[in-house]
Amino acid sequence: MLQQLAPALWIADHRLKIMGAEFGARMTVIRLGRGGLFVHSPVTLTPELHAEIPKLEAVA
Repeated sequence: MLQQLAPALWIADHRLKIMGAEFGARMTVIRLGRGGLFVHSPVTLTPELHAEIPKLEAVA
């Protein structure tokens, strides 16, 4: 689930399990000044997040 931190900034935290150890990872979504969204995600998007992002604006 996306968490809004500022008018043009959202994050979603993930838990990754690699070789038995748990790590945190964070997806970042930024609304660009010229329109559109920039998405940075070190992990695969879940179906829920994939459906939630376009509700904000189109990904550029």
